[in-house]
Amino acid sequence: MKTYVLLFYVVILAIIVICRASKNADNFNKEEIKRQLKARH
Repeated sequence: MKTYVLLFYVVILAIIVICRASKNADNFNKEEIKRQLKARH
C-alpha cells in the first residue's frame, strides 16, 4: 500500500510541475510574440 501512496504523490507532483512549466512557456511565448510584433512595426 505504501508504494501506491508514493506513486500517487509522485504523479500529483509531476502534474503540478508540468502545469507550471506549461504556464511559464505560454507566458514566454506571448512575450516573444509581442516582441516580434513590435520589431515588425
